[in-house]
Amino acid sequence: MLRHDGACWEEWKTVNELEKLAQKYPGRYQKTASGHWRCPPGEAHASQFGLKYCVRTDAELNPIFTQNLMFLSDYLGFKSNLTTDVTQSVLAYLVDGYNSSVKQKRVMVAVMSGYYHAHISKGIANQNRLQIQVNY
Repeated sequence: MLRHDGACWEEWKTVNELEKLAQKYPGRYQKTASGHWRCPPGEAHASQFGLKYCVRTDAELNPIFTQNLMFLSDYLGFKSNLTTDVTQSVLAYLVDGYNSSVKQKRVMVAVMSGYYHAHISKGIANQNRLQIQVNY
């Protein structure tokens, strides 16, 4: 992971997995007093190269962001076979809104007008230009 203050290797695990590994390998995985996890052997190896080694957990992930990525996973990259020109026209219509309430209304109109939600989802996933907060 490249950061402004340096670079580090990141190891991502679930909290549950780390708790089991800490019992099995107490010298390898340790929980600090502040609740963060560390891996002293990884830190020692990374320091030889002037890098840091960070153990990260699923507890650090925003659950809504994670849920959104899971929903959009079918539309990310080249998995989707949706027609690009249709997606582009839907996206152009939606992005043209002046504020989030206009965009929110346009999404509803687009869906009701026959634009498929898949094209909207693909536009969100591939273009990262349509950001709407929907209030229930």
